[in-house]
Amino acid sequence: NSPVGFGELEAELGEDLKVSSSFGIVVMLLEGELLVVGHDGPLLRVSARQMFTLPPHVDFTIYVLQKSKAIRLYIIGDKLDFCHRVVSEEQIRQTDDMLYALPMLPVVDTFAEQMGVYIRDKLLCCEIHQLKQRELSALLQAYYRPMVLQRFLAPLYANDSSFIEKVMELSTSFLTVDQMAEQLNMSRSTFMRHFSKNFKEPPLQWL
Repeated sequence: NSPVGFGELEAELGEDLKVSSSFGIVVMLLEGELLVVGHDGPLLRVSARQMFTLPPHVDFTIYVLQKSKAIRLYIIGDKLDFCHRVVSEEQIRQTDDMLYALPMLPVVDTFAEQMGVYIRDKLLCCEIHQLKQRELSALLQAYYRPMVLQRFLAPLYANDSSFIEKVMELSTSFLTVDQMAEQLNMSRSTFMRHFSKNFKEPPLQWL
């Protein structure tokens, strides 16, 4: 239920954090150690001064292996617009969508520490959140190689958010699977394939 933009997280050793968001997420771990686990098992171990991204509409459990403090960003606006400020869509789509821990260079580390101060001092408003998000994308583009950024951002492409949003809008009309496919100008088989990939279950079960 947290608003979009930046926030600060603290967690004690042994805590399990359930993550399921309609936003793409960037996590910058300042202290501690985390283990990110998906439906099929462990996906990523993250140490202090590393950052990673999580796709929207996917369930994760984050196990706290050491007392941790992090800055998180619920990406404001279209997550793809955030990515395209850094690398092209074609570059990212050529990369697998496995989670990846990206080391925080000193300039990004300073940025994250500054965000923590702003948050604790309650200096953030909507406009500042947007400005700082643009600043983060500029820092990534300036200080990291494109190939590394492709791996870092690829998880945000793990599902098609526009497809998910359209299905969520149609769900209020209680349509059948065939009717939903027709509304999205898809064949039944194409709709079924997209649905299973993005919602992780067959449409009849979801409905």
